[in-house]
Amino acid sequence: DDPENAGRAYPVLYMQDGQNLFEKMPGTPAEWAADETATRLINAREMQPIIIVGIPHSGERRMAEYLPIAVPGDITPGGDRYVEFLVTQVKPRIDRLFRTLDQPRHTAIGGSSLGAAVALHAVNTRPDVFGSLLAESLPLATWDPAAWENYIRSIKAFPTRAYIGMGGRELGNDPANANRNRQYVDAAIKLDHAFASAGLDRSRRLLIIADDAQHDEVAWAARLPDALRFLFPPSMAEPGK
Repeated sequence: DDPENAGRAYPVLYMQDGQNLFEKMPGTPAEWAADETATRLINAREMQPIIIVGIPHSGERRMAEYLPIAVPGDITPGGDRYVEFLVTQVKPRIDRLFRTLDQPRHTAIGGSSLGAAVALHAVNTRPDVFGSLLAESLPLATWDPAAWENYIRSIKAFPTRAYIGMGGRELGNDPANANRNRQYVDAAIKLDHAFASAGLDRSRRLLIIADDAQHDEVAWAARLPDALRFLFPPSMAEPGK
């Protein structure tokens, strides 16, 4: 609202599971604290000023809404339909209401768990809209890991910048889960290698494995500063903006 910003436009980060981004909801251990974190980093000039859009999930239908692949059971994947909703309804509305830099290089999409999976799907299927990826705790070892590996191999379009975060104890501290926990870490590393093979050097991709972190908002909030610094560094700000 400051007069000196009257003509300024901003990059946008579209985040899934918007209920937990800006406040702690009942039944969750924490919030992402996305607003406080971004404000602190922007004021410290550690990242560009951005607009964060939190898109709430649909409640009990969240799993189907975000799934980009078929999984065992009677769940119909809705990832394609959800990406269409983002592209045809959400983003046009945001671009109308706010001063956005609407090109793909200024448009990031992210989330955690299945929210990260559908964000990856959005970058894969609509690279003309979404350029950068923030993917926390991807469920690449859930249900049928081979199906996820096939999906990764089928990716045609890769992000221009990609952040991947994973906890070393996604399923908790029970020693019985040690092998599964390792599968999640290995899957994140494989995705990072896929991005590298697609031409993303270390200046355009960041992988963080937090050894003791679990699958929750506490972990995602703790890693968010690194993700925001990487995806929106001050050096990428538009000249004169």
